[in-house]
Amino acid sequence: MSGLLTEGCVLGTALAGLERGYEVYVAVDTAGGETLETHQVAVQRMVQAGVVPVTWLSLASQYQGTYTNVETARGFMGLMAQHSPAFGMLLQGAAAQPAPRPGAQPAPPPGARPVAAREP
Repeated sequence: MSGLLTEGCVLGTALAGLERGYEVYVAVDTAGGETLETHQVAVQRMVQAGVVPVTWLSLASQYQGTYTNVETARGFMGLMAQHSPAFGMLLQGAAAQPAPRPGAQPAPPPGARPVAAREP
């Protein structure tokens, strides 16, 4: 769950969910408080009560499960490219790489040094 004010509607709804026997997860990086301190204190209170803190990225990755799920992988990759700068750069870099030729050895990473063969 998420909401506008961590210390208001999110906290109240999360605690009510726990009281009713639900397992409650709060995406803590998608909610905000009036101040950073009020947000952090509300998150601490929820965790102490049994709420599981998650991030939007960890939750999205959990729902995706595996990249072999072709029905949702394209949408998931688009979501990551739009909303996760690091993941978006990784995807752009991978897309810019030429496809490997069949039987070709992968190129060593930049700065890699060859390993000398050991004598038996």
